[in-house]
Amino acid sequence: MNTTSNPPTHQAEGHTKEQEAFLTCVRTLTLTKTRLKGIDDNDFVHLGQREIEERFFKWPSFSREKEIKKLIKDGSLIKKKQYNPKSGRMMDMYICLRHGALDASLVPVKVPVYGKTQSFMLECLKNTVLEPGTPTTMYFDFFIQSRDQYPNLFFKFDSFSGRCHTPVTSLPGSIRENLLLYGKPVVSLDVSQMQPQILGVVLKDQIKENQFSTWMDSRADVYRMIAGRYGLDTRAEGKKRFFEILFGRANDELAVIFGEADWITWINRYKRRKNTGNPHMHKLHSNLAWLLQKKEVEIMKTVWIDLTAANIPFLTVHDEIICSRENKEAATKIFKEKLEQHFVHFQLNVS
Repeated sequence: MNTTSNPPTHQAEGHTKEQEAFLTCVRTLTLTKTRLKGIDDNDFVHLGQREIEERFFKWPSFSREKEIKKLIKDGSLIKKKQYNPKSGRMMDMYICLRHGALDASLVPVKVPVYGKTQSFMLECLKNTVLEPGTPTTMYFDFFIQSRDQYPNLFFKFDSFSGRCHTPVTSLPGSIRENLLLYGKPVVSLDVSQMQPQILGVVLKDQIKENQFSTWMDSRADVYRMIAGRYGLDTRAEGKKRFFEILFGRANDELAVIFGEADWITWINRYKRRKNTGNPHMHKLHSNLAWLLQKKEVEIMKTVWIDLTAANIPFLTVHDEIICSRENKEAATKIFKEKLEQHFVHFQLNVS
């Protein structure tokens, strides 16, 4: 089976069942963490000393430190220390360096009480597969293998803004087009420049008439504008650069490109201001990302609710809705009605 990501290749033999269980846990935690957060495949994961001793190397039968040193020595594991700004302490972080089993039961999951819409969304996710022969990913394969027994492991609403994260969210777009929802081919409905559109509305509310909001209301393509100002070849490169500037630390880069505009001044001030609503308040520059994503979720929730009420199966990827081709017209109508309540102009792409 084809995959778009692979685990490290080093292998070792002769582990005890306790050592292998610990390595399996590290592998599984790493995969679920990276696929949910979109970070590097080789990112380290944290396991506390007490947790390791209670679950894997129980004292006095085992010495946690000695068992971990053995795994490091034989090339199966890397350990490092990392500072946790929330607790103010150093944490032990691990990554497994070899192939092996994955086990969803080793990942702690709190099962919330879902409402009607969330329950509908989870049921849709559980009835999602890829067309036979389609390239896949390790995480999506893990989801298919584990979803019946551990569906809640793959259905998360993040604490930052409330975005929904699933194995579909992390699939590349070229693979998502090959999804089957309840066995039926799908279409994608996504909003062009959703977050710039939201920023335009926010700025209009905060500082009234301004250059950026006028651009959005006149259907300007800010990604192409950025690409042109930076001499970039594609709109996609302009989009990437725009979000790097927008969600990075407060700086003068936007002012250099567009001049000393009032909307740029507001953005930089907002990214320097303490905001108790932002769960990442220790990272002040994340204020704007939090605000725009939060408002995006508020809009998308209204779409999810109406699709559920209309009994139209769907999947969601941030500002995108995926539904079966036979439901394209009905889903498009609902999506447009909700967007019209927020934006003067918008473009809903159907593919």
